[in-house]
Amino acid sequence: LRTNIVPNDKQEDSLKQFVLDCDDKLKIINAKISEQEAQLRILNDEKAAILESVAPFRRALSPFRQLPEDIVREIFVACLETRRNPTMANTEAPVLLTQISSATRRIALSTPALW
Repeated sequence: LRTNIVPNDKQEDSLKQFVLDCDDKLKIINAKISEQEAQLRILNDEKAAILESVAPFRRALSPFRQLPEDIVREIFVACLETRRNPTMANTEAPVLLTQISSATRRIALSTPALW
């Protein structure tokens, strides 16, 4: 196998059989891999469905939602730019704070220090 000598007929038959056996084993392995990939896709779909269904409950249990309004107001005021006057861009406080949720919108709009 490690020379340039041409194999005789018996050796060639033996080599061909070995290659065929290896090809058969590879087909079996590839089939198992495909089966496991299909199972993995199913598991990933199940995982995504569970994560999606539990997401609203996780949001409801968020520690931020448990904060008193006066603390949230102080956090919002601390979000303001101090080096310049706040802009009315929707990518910066205070306008950005009105886009988080209806509760934060209500708090932000009723906080005079933001405006």
